[in-house]
Amino acid sequence: MSGTLDFIVIGAQRSGTTSLWRHLDSHPQIQTPPSKEAPFFSHPTFVRGLEWYLGEYFADAAPDRRWGTVSPQYMMGSREADEHELARRIRAAVPATKLIALLRDPIERARSQHRLEVHRGLEQREFAVAAEALLEPEALREARRPGAARRGFKRYLVAGEYGRILGAYFDEFPPEQVHVLLTDELADSPAESLAAIFRYLGVDPGHVPADLEARHNRGGRRRRLGPQDEATLKQYLSSEVWARTDAPRVHERAFDFWFMEWNMIPDEHAGSIEPTLLARLREHFAEDALQLEQLLGRPIPWAQDP
Repeated sequence: MSGTLDFIVIGAQRSGTTSLWRHLDSHPQIQTPPSKEAPFFSHPTFVRGLEWYLGEYFADAAPDRRWGTVSPQYMMGSREADEHELARRIRAAVPATKLIALLRDPIERARSQHRLEVHRGLEQREFAVAAEALLEPEALREARRPGAARRGFKRYLVAGEYGRILGAYFDEFPPEQVHVLLTDELADSPAESLAAIFRYLGVDPGHVPADLEARHNRGGRRRRLGPQDEATLKQYLSSEVWARTDAPRVHERAFDFWFMEWNMIPDEHAGSIEPTLLARLREHFAEDALQLEQLLGRPIPWAQDP
């Protein structure tokens, strides 16, 4: 039995991690949980220990496969831990694990997260209004603190500060244990990008997923099923279905993630950003992009934008 996590995709949220998870899970030498969202290091269940987590999500995993998870929460932080604490926890529990980060242009990523919050009924402001408010220095400071979402602070902007966030991981892990891929690279050259990841993980790089060109968990504001019907369905499943399974929480998480995808009507035509706001956003991310370039030792497209 492997008894450990051989790799962890740490994020970023709304950057194509669902597609990457499905591609990884399709590999015959890789094992992931039935739900992409199976966080551990960022949640209260961390106190139960890694052995509990592996028993919960990898009880039936083949011992000769590479075990791994995809949890964008690890670049978002949580109420319990910021990115520094998360990196320390992962390093202490699985020091040899291989990390993978998938990064999207931070402005596009922010807009996608905003659409998701609108879809969930957690945001009423238009993106421009929200972004202007979140660019305020005090709002940025508050949004970077652990538990910001619980205090009502949206993290659309700070979650795209990849240089700052990954800097915490590079403080704990050597560069050869952190593989960074850009969303555009995965979209434009999926076969080559996945072959590189498979080589990095030590599995057959010749595997080609059947849905190589598919895009999963695309953003949108509209729902197929309204909030009340969703709540009724999930309450029924919780009381009548999940409790009768051998692993209620695992099945519930898997369903919740599938339902989130199914219930979102894709609509990524968000329109243009007013030039003055776009300039402010680019200025905000400029210094962080340079930090990211220094960490990775290669140019980053959004650092080159005028």
